[in-house]
Amino acid sequence: MTEERRKKFKKLIKERNLVEIRDEFGSINTLDPNGEAGEVDERLELLKGEISENELYEKHNAELLPILPDEAQWTRSYFNKQKVKLFRNFSKERFEHVREVGKFIFPLNNSQNVNGLTTENKDSSIDTKTKIIVGVGIVLVIAFAISMS
Repeated sequence: MTEERRKKFKKLIKERNLVEIRDEFGSINTLDPNGEAGEVDERLELLKGEISENELYEKHNAELLPILPDEAQWTRSYFNKQKVKLFRNFSKERFEHVREVGKFIFPLNNSQNVNGLTTENKDSSIDTKTKIIVGVGIVLVIAFAISMS
């Protein structure tokens, strides 16, 4: 995480802005679905001692979209649907499940992530802010498509 992103995240923590903090995690799951970049873990570490799990996570709503324990049912489509539901129900169960499915669907050292952008080249010409904006845009389009169906 860049120093600028770290400062922004620390400010969100200080302000106890749970909505923006949750959105950060949702965006990161789009850009780094297998956790290779370590962005989620780094942010979780920054939260320790500042915001409790009880504050961060919402009560799990299984009716929104059930969590499928069978890896044979995990697809990109399922991963994307769970990410969208994470924005509506930021439960620990769903958050951890999205991370687990992301690691399964997009194994480490895979050359492409969910957006088709290369993950092997850390010196990408597209900056992190642009990637997050694109990722959030993709999630919003998916959410809109799901709500229309």
